[in-house]
Amino acid sequence: MTMDRAYTNRDDGFVCCCWNAPSLESLKGLFEGAGTPFEKMEPVTEHFAAAW
Repeated sequence: MTMDRAYTNRDDGFVCCCWNAPSLESLKGLFEGAGTPFEKMEPVTEHFAAAW
């Protein structure tokens, strides 16, 4: 599993990290095993403008 990028909004204290993982469950297991808190995780699909 790898983290590709992160986005932050310092004014609101918001952080969004984009990960590549084989499944949502495996990524949650990684965070829980490390004791790293998270608010929620959502699967997404990446789209490239060049593919349109």
